[in-house]
Amino acid sequence: SNKTKESLAGRAVELYLTPFSYAEIKQQNPDLTSSIIFGQYPKIFNTSENKIKTKLINDLTNISVIKDIIDLKNITTINLLPNLLKYISYQVGSRISLREIGEQLEADSRTIGNYIKYLEDAFVVFRLLPLTNNPRNAIKTYGKVFFYDNGVVNALTRSYDLNPINSGGLLENYVISEVKKITVNDPS
Repeated sequence: SNKTKESLAGRAVELYLTPFSYAEIKQQNPDLTSSIIFGQYPKIFNTSENKIKTKLINDLTNISVIKDIIDLKNITTINLLPNLLKYISYQVGSRISLREIGEQLEADSRTIGNYIKYLEDAFVVFRLLPLTNNPRNAIKTYGKVFFYDNGVVNALTRSYDLNPINSGGLLENYVISEVKKITVNDPS
């Protein structure tokens, strides 16, 4: 195939494929608890048995998310990405500090920021900056990191139930991710 240097301006449309949003599946009367626990990736959503859902979301997280990003971004510190994902999954719904994560994972904060950007580019996570009246303060903070799909959070934490420890963060992640999916899929 010959590579051309011709611009696609005005001739291309970017499509973003996220896990199902609640709006896309609401006619099927989805089990909201199951969606919060296992997420809404199509194959997982269309599977009824929890044991199979658990295997599918674990495989998706380990193969499609972690290994693909390591391969695509030529990551050489292989253990850092899965450890970062686990760290963020336990902090879901909380403000994060690149410096603190770097100290915990024994990595440079710039590297942590780059890895989070890789995860954003792969539509695994997204950042939500704080609302502030002072734009300079918004630049100083990294904000919160949310996952596009709760199933990935639970696969990383190995927790497949709602309990008092994780239910607040999971519910917040679910609601915020639903709003994000709407804005990604229909930016108008």
